[in-house]
Amino acid sequence: MFNTSEVILNELLTNAGNYSKPGTTVTISVTQQKEQVAIAVTNLGLAISKQEQTYIFESFRRGESAIEQSIPGVGLGLSLVKKLVELLNGRIGVVSTSTEDPKTYINSFTLTLPI
Repeated sequence: MFNTSEVILNELLTNAGNYSKPGTTVTISVTQQKEQVAIAVTNLGLAISKQEQTYIFESFRRGESAIEQSIPGVGLGLSLVKKLVELLNGRIGVVSTSTEDPKTYINSFTLTLPI
């Protein structure tokens, strides 16, 4: 049986793996901040536009690049993650930062949970 933390990390890692540029690494970083822990899952992949960031955690919503590139999924993984994080009184967000390669972005999903 999975616990909530395992489900959250599994979904974030699966998502990062599905959307990563081939041959790149997915990283996980953990930092403690007072009475919170921040966990970031970061990959190199396609851009997540500002518009997509507004709905990326909604059920059955997928980014344009995911649809165009036929990346498998129906848009439930990140919505599940958000619901589980909120059940734990936490929050989650995403940042997509450009690199020197215009087709490659640093995408970081960071969740913050109370400890």
